[in-house]
Amino acid sequence: MSNVKNYVDQPGLDSDNAAHIEGTVYLGSVQVAANKLANVVISNDITEYSSNSAIDVSGVAMIAGGTGLANMTLAAPEEGCSCEIVLESITSGDVVVTTASGVTFDGTNNTATFDASGDFLRLGYKSATEYKIIENNSVALSSV
Repeated sequence: MSNVKNYVDQPGLDSDNAAHIEGTVYLGSVQVAANKLANVVISNDITEYSSNSAIDVSGVAMIAGGTGLANMTLAAPEEGCSCEIVLESITSGDVVVTTASGVTFDGTNNTATFDASGDFLRLGYKSATEYKIIENNSVALSSV
């Protein structure tokens, strides 16, 4: 019997010499979807927002609300996502965050209203159409 070498396709490198991995990754004996692993990796990244925009589904969203923001949006959750939305400051009005169509924060509500500095929601993935509320500090939830 002879030894046969096993070859594995290596990830392609882009012009910045960065590897792009799609599909499934094995960490020891644990199988993980590459997109799920990416969400876990960025779950502690902090992004600052001061205008109406889409909030990343993974990471910490620090919002400077000024005189209020009525059109913040949050896309559908993805496996491995952990999202925290924090109202860092506001001078008047409210900050309103609405989920994508068909997506809820808790199975019922799709709208979160932040009205004071320090209000925050900590969210995790429950399904493709529902965030799991891990912690809610003074955020009003409603269905609109």
